[in-house]
Amino acid sequence: MFPSGTRNSEEKALKNGAIHIASRASVPIIPAVYIGPHTIKDLLGRKRRTIILGDAIHVPKMTKDKEVVTEATNEVISKVFEELKSNI
Repeated sequence: MFPSGTRNSEEKALKNGAIHIASRASVPIIPAVYIGPHTIKDLLGRKRRTIILGDAIHVPKMTKDKEVVTEATNEVISKVFEELKSNI
């Protein structure tokens, strides 16, 4: 699931669906950064592909104030993605 709603490398705001699903299912979010071809032609050309996985992000149960939980988790996810991308 892509929290930005797209697989493109554009900087887009994260959407909250992944946070809500992880919270309800009591499962962590595993951040991942894909580095490699973005077209079928490049993929078939055997260009190098890499996936970098980050540490699990544990999402707390949603409370009455869902916005606070969502916003805090979104900040953590954004920070982790930036760290992963800077290690490329």
